[in-house]
Amino acid sequence: MRKTLALGALLLLFLAVLSAEAKTTTIGLFRFYVPLREEEISTFRMERLIVMTRGSYKDAADYTVAIYYHPWVPLISGNLYLESAYFVLKKLPGIGKLPCNGRIWVGRGRRINFGVTPTYSNRKTSEYGIVSDMFTHDRVQGIQLSFSRKPLFWGISVYNGYKLGVRRAGPVSFLADRGLDLLNWGNDIDKGKEICGKAGLRLNGKLEAGVSASFAKLFDDGRELTDPEKNDEVTLVMGLLGMREVNAETGEVEVSGELERDYKARLGLDATLTPEVKSDIAPSLLRCELYYGISGDLNHVGWQALMGIKVKPIRMDLYTRIGQILLDLEENRRNPANTMTWNLTQICVSSVFAIHKGLTLRVEFEKNLENPPEGAEEVDNDRLFFETLMAF
Repeated sequence: MRKTLALGALLLLFLAVLSAEAKTTTIGLFRFYVPLREEEISTFRMERLIVMTRGSYKDAADYTVAIYYHPWVPLISGNLYLESAYFVLKKLPGIGKLPCNGRIWVGRGRRINFGVTPTYSNRKTSEYGIVSDMFTHDRVQGIQLSFSRKPLFWGISVYNGYKLGVRRAGPVSFLADRGLDLLNWGNDIDKGKEICGKAGLRLNGKLEAGVSASFAKLFDDGRELTDPEKNDEVTLVMGLLGMREVNAETGEVEVSGELERDYKARLGLDATLTPEVKSDIAPSLLRCELYYGISGDLNHVGWQALMGIKVKPIRMDLYTRIGQILLDLEENRRNPANTMTWNLTQICVSSVFAIHKGLTLRVEFEKNLENPPEGAEEVDNDRLFFETLMAF
């Protein structure tokens, strides 16, 4: 099945290259991980290889097809997969150009109508960070509409619903809108759809601010709560709230209640300032993001701030990001053995040196600060790596 998907992805890319006006870009990321703990060893790793084709059907539509290859991931886990395949309609038959600079996005790609879309160039750091992992990381499959009329912009998206899952910062697991699965669509809930929308303003090309929201029903696989095979969003949330526990020895399930809310909702606020850089050393970016999540009866918050400084004499961009995710849990519900019930803070410092057009060198350090409950062991999960990016 996975080989079929990989071959299908290659075929789509081949057809895209042959059709219309296309340009293919290959991007390679290579890393050297620096050991920070005694038990670690230094590691060289080809992080990913991306083949991306972009083109247009004159003034009617644009399209993008991208294939990702992760050499370090076993093939059975999906190291080769179709990351994006979508087209953007700019006009419709009998209607012509859409009003208000309208665009209709159809297919699989980044979610454009919630929060800050964390593309590699937009997030500024190589790693996404815990807040983006929890709220904005993943692609969607569906239809997305975007409109703009200066200084306003707005849009709405309908797509296959996310399934709540687990992301990790080293050995520390935390709640995310979708789990860590390179075959991202494998976690989509086809029988449940999600909707999101965003509106905001752009001023002089330097300030952008927006408010966004999303809504979907919690995925319920239909099994009884006492069924040990039940594995859905309902049981994940109930487990975090301490309302459902599975005895590891007997397999029996203990249930102490039911969820009052059967939906998940998200609210986001974001603002980005990109001041003009006039001196040799000056701020180049200021960004703030705040997200509030409701997952059944569990409330959780994520916020992060990003600052960029450009140093022209050495062709360097320096970025510093701090973020935090907080779960609204009673203290007695925080489990020393379950990091998903902990509050997490992360600080990231990333410096990017422009060596040549299409070639950069990056040094990135992540400092993770957990707030474990009493009785938990301290976790050392900081990370430092060098990265080269080659685009050709």
